[in-house]
Amino acid sequence: MNPLDSERLFLSCPYPVKQDGDEYTFKTDYDIVYSVDFKEEPTFSPIPAYWFDLTNLTHKASYNVQKSLPATPYGASPDAL
Repeated sequence: MNPLDSERLFLSCPYPVKQDGDEYTFKTDYDIVYSVDFKEEPTFSPIPAYWFDLTNLTHKASYNVQKSLPATPYGASPDAL
């Protein structure tokens, strides 16, 4: 697996993210812990492609909560990163 650049990836994440092996975890304001995993899929195209896996580790009900993103460096839009 080719690791993703986690520093760039989570630059605009609204929660602190920590790396645990090949997975990343974060905890929401409702104490729900999620695991985020990216698996490389080399058969899609010649450029790197990844499967995205988001798992609710606490198995609690998940709320659709809107949370403001922190400011990005140099005023860039998160979409531009």
